Amino acid sequence: MGKLLRVLVIIFLVLSVIALVFGCMLFAKRELLKGRTQKLETAIMQLGTTIEKEDSILETKPEYPAKDVSPCTAEILEEPERSTFWNTYNPQLEILDQPTFTLKDRQVELMTYYKIDPITQRIARDPVMRNKLTSGAGTMQNLLDELITRSGEQYDLLNATREQLATIRIELVNTITELNQKKREHRISLKKIAELEAEIARLNEKIRTLEENIAELETQIRNLEDKINDLQRDIAIKDETIGELEVQVQEFKKQIEMLTAKREDPNSGGHEQLKEHIEPGVKGIVVAANSEWNFVVMELSDKFISQLLGPEHDRELPQIDLLLKRGDNEQFVTKVRLRQIRHDDDLAVADILLNWQQTPPKEGDQVFF
Repeated sequence: MGKLLRVLVIIFLVLSVIALVFGCMLFAKRELLKGRTQKLETAIMQLGTTIEKEDSILETKPEYPAKDVSPCTAEILEEPERSTFWNTYNPQLEILDQPTFTLKDRQVELMTYYKIDPITQRIARDPVMRNKLTSGAGTMQNLLDELITRSGEQYDLLNATREQLATIRIELVNTITELNQKKREHRISLKKIAELEAEIARLNEKIRTLEENIAELETQIRNLEDKINDLQRDIAIKDETIGELEVQVQEFKKQIEMLTAKREDPNSGGHEQLKEHIEPGVKGIVVAANSEWNFVVMELSDKFISQLLGPEHDRELPQIDLLLKRGDNEQFVTKVRLRQIRHDDDLAVADILLNWQQTPPKEGDQVFF
């Protein structure tokens, strides 16, 4: 009996050691499960602060200015065609700082694994299977399901925001491309406007010069009219000289007939002989040039004008071609043909012979014969 008792004591002692070992192991597991559960609860509460409780709702949809997509023309449109981009835009995606889950107030619910019957304060069981209920109002599963549902909805909202960003990016790229093109066209238009303004200023200056010339010509006309009146008075006083004047008229008629004959034959030997008596060299300078109407205005020397029209400037202008050269190296520019000479201010007008033109003439070119 004593031996049996010793054996039983030894067995109980071994079993106690084993139980102690298992107890220590279970305590370690308990601490592990407790720590993991607490960390999960803390993480879920922190995660809840990043999940919105409900979708954002705008009471009124804001109005945004629609882009004008009508082509740019000189016509002013009161009602241009507008873009429909904002019709598909969701402004609710812009709402910030929506209320989130505050799980600290629901920490008890987060820590409740089984559903508690509110009447008996005991664990509720399934009425059919009699299993302990782990879902329903007041349980951790109900709170987690709510979080999962809202996180799914927020994920869908995130995807919708990404799609909206892609749409906005496409619209922004198209708008930037169109803006860059319009700015380039605007720069070209501004350049053209500046050129036109410069041309208008030049034409205004030319008009002013012409008006001054007209005023000068009008003064000359008035002077000529005064001279005519003086001559008429002289004619009335000097009637006795009519006979001499008639002789002079006959001589003038002969000269006119001779000049008319020369005009009808501008390439006659008389002009050729005149050219032979003119020395080659610089005869003047270009003071103005018009490439649009193909003429130049030249200031000629008195000597050259006298050689062309005679000492009294009473000859008819011969048809003579002159050369235009430029610079010290006397670069050939073109040929011009005399059309008119104003011997009062030594100015002459000549047509540009385009067949000979090497470069457009300009002010400062030298006139050669």
